[in-house]
Parts: sequence; C-alpha cells; structure tokens
Amino acid sequence: MTNIMSLTRFCRFLMHIKQNVFQRLAMDPRCKGMPLSSFILKPMQRVTRYPLIIKNILENTPENHPDHSHLKHALEKAEELCSQVNEGVREKENSDRLEWIQAHVQCEGLSEQLVFNSVTNCLGPRKFLHSGKLYKAKSNKELYGFLFNDFLLLTQITKPLGSSGTDKVFSPKSNLQYKMYKTPIFLNEVLVKLPTDPSGDEPIFHISHIDRVYTLRAESINERTAWVQKIKAASELYIETEKK
Repeated sequence: MTNIMSLTRFCRFLMHIKQNVFQRLAMDPRCKGMPLSSFILKPMQRVTRYPLIIKNILENTPENHPDHSHLKHALEKAEELCSQVNEGVREKENSDRLEWIQAHVQCEGLSEQLVFNSVTNCLGPRKFLHSGKLYKAKSNKELYGFLFNDFLLLTQITKPLGSSGTDKVFSPKSNLQYKMYKTPIFLNEVLVKLPTDPSGDEPIFHISHIDRVYTLRAESINERTAWVQKIKAASELYIETEKK
C-alpha cells in the first residue's frame, strides 16, 4: 500500500515537471507561440509519407532494374517503421488518458489505491477502451462509464463545468470531476445481455456481475452496440488469457 502511494505521488511529481517544461518551451520566442506537440508531430507526419513515396517509385521502376529489389526492401522497412510510430502514438494517447482519469476520478473506499496507468493482473499494461454517459434504466440516474481492458468503472459527476473550463473528457483544461459509483466491475466475471426485444426504442442492456445485475441505458442504439461489443470482446480476451 505504501509503495503504491509513493509511486502515485512520484508520477504526479513527474507530470508537474513535464507541464512546467512544456510551458517554458511554449514561451520561447523561437517556438512562435506554438506548443511542443506541434513540433513533435512533424517527424511523424514525414515518416508516414515515406511508404507512399517509395511505393510510387517502386511502381514506376521496372522489375529488371537493379534498384527494384532495394526499393522493395526499403518499402518493407518504411512500412515497419510507420507501424511502430503509429503504435507509439497509440500507447502515448492511452497513457495520457489514463493519467487524465487518475487526476479526475476519485476512487474512495477501496482497500488499495487504484493506479489506472499500471499493469493489469494478466493482460499487460492497462488499456483504455471506451467511455460515455450511461443511465440507470429504472431511476434514470446519470452515470459516466470508463471501460478498460480489465474492468468497467461506473462513476458520477461531482464537479460541474466551470466557466473557464470545458466539458470535453480528456481535455487538459477540463474542470470535470468524477467519483466512483460502484467498485470496479472486473470483466472476467461479467455477462452482457441485450433485452428480450433488442429492437425496442430504449437502448438498454444488462451487465451481470457475480450476484448483481446492472440495467443500463446508453445515449443511443449505436452507443449501446459499442458498449456491448467492446465489453464482450474485452471479457472474452480476459477469460482466455487467464486460462493460459
């Protein structure tokens, strides 16, 4: 418990230092008011063009030309590099979202501190999958769900939008705060079901977790489909991985 709390404080300290560095760089006249992220994107944007350029050259190079085999090899390496860059971008985006959730969601009452940006029991690093408004079907109580690759967290909004903030989830300027509504619903213990008549007007679905059933309503039929598909897929992967 002490080690986890120390790690959490250390991560927050690093985040504070990072923000200070970014602010100083943005104030540098050479940056012309542009954030560091805009410069970091430039190499990535160039790298993603390389496969298209090399492929175009390859298509206009005869097969008997001595450069043809070299171009094929270069295209393979460029596509491999592009794939690695895209994966790195996805990992960074996932990490940023997990850190945002850590700062904006209060999880009181748990026996251990919940560190979102950490390693799961058997699925490797935790991954954010989906989020959105959900409503309790009977009471119409508004909730906000955060789905990860190992659990679903249902929360409530506790701090309304301030005049200087934004209601956009994952925005650095967001004033929104959430608190845990129920303890995490681990996906290796759930069963997701649609109502008897899924073609009805209400986008309702059921989540069975151990001895409790949550009947929830999404904001639309499409959103319900997204929730059900993502929860089912994550649950199946969790259960299959546990068996190995």
